[in-house]
Amino acid sequence: MGDTKVRARARLRIIDTLYYNNRALKELDYLTEYNLLGRLK
Repeated sequence: MGDTKVRARARLRIIDTLYYNNRALKELDYLTEYNLLGRLK
């Protein structure tokens, strides 16, 4: 019983990490595009 709880918690933590990394990458992409557009003007 305790093993499945630990596993479920670990899975949630991995999903959280992936979600936040993905969001950070999207923000980084956005900033890069913004900087490139600013230079092209």
